[in-house]
Amino acid sequence: MVKPTAVFLIFALILSSCGPQYQVQWEPYTPEVMEEALKSGRPVLAYFYAAWCPPCYKLKDHTFSDPRVIEALEPYRRIKIDMSYKHSPKTEKLSRDYLIRGLPTMLFFDPSGRPVPNAGISGFIPADRFLARIPRYEVTESVPTEMSPP
Repeated sequence: MVKPTAVFLIFALILSSCGPQYQVQWEPYTPEVMEEALKSGRPVLAYFYAAWCPPCYKLKDHTFSDPRVIEALEPYRRIKIDMSYKHSPKTEKLSRDYLIRGLPTMLFFDPSGRPVPNAGISGFIPADRFLARIPRYEVTESVPTEMSPP
């Protein structure tokens, strides 16, 4: 008899091989990782998502797999924050601290660790529109500087 866990793993492997081969690479959230990222001198993208969120999967498959998006986010520290357990104390605290009202939500922070005003994105956004919304920074000697918008 095949165990349900084995069937799930096989199904997950099949599904993962069907999707795009290249993705934005993320660092998993911990308070320490986020604190260090905000002090790193690099811009930060905080991506709040959930396993049960259909628009999050659409972002993964369509936007975060686009080579142009992958390249544009290269200067950024990219932190992926799992909000799947919406009534957990951790998730409730993150929702309060970062004013998260829905998923997915993407928040941008400048190289000094401050939130970029009016740059947050909620919901699915196609790659072309996402690219137009990314704050651009030029990296010189590992210290990003703000560039004019495209």
